Amino acid sequence: MEKPYQRTATIEQKPERAERTEKAERIEVAPIQPVVQPVVIANKDDLWKELEELGNTLKARFYNSGMERVKEMQVRDVIKALEEVTDVHAIVFDGIVTQRLVDLAHNKGVKTIIGVKIGNVNKKPEGLEIMTKSKS
Repeated sequence: MEKPYQRTATIEQKPERAERTEKAERIEVAPIQPVVQPVVIANKDDLWKELEELGNTLKARFYNSGMERVKEMQVRDVIKALEEVTDVHAIVFDGIVTQRLVDLAHNKGVKTIIGVKIGNVNKKPEGLEIMTKSKS
């Protein structure tokens, strides 16, 4: 018995996409860093000016033996940052000078600490000058 009709269909095949022969080259770009001119301090009066500039910012700055600013950070990070760096000659910060900071600074060879005020510091090592705005 013959079928009364047969279904026939033609399927058109789409041409294959041409494969890319060249792959895009990935270029990594370093983040843009601001150009910072080194700040050089001539004397202790300039350090006092730095403290004035830091007023109410809760920031700290480290200076090397050439009195160039080498690092700036939040006051809460001063101890950690001081443990990680070398050649810090002076620390100026908008905070309270503590015994912990004094001991670590002395061990790291820091010569001068300038802060807003001094906390309960009983042992002041020789060779470390501690200066504050107030005498509390």
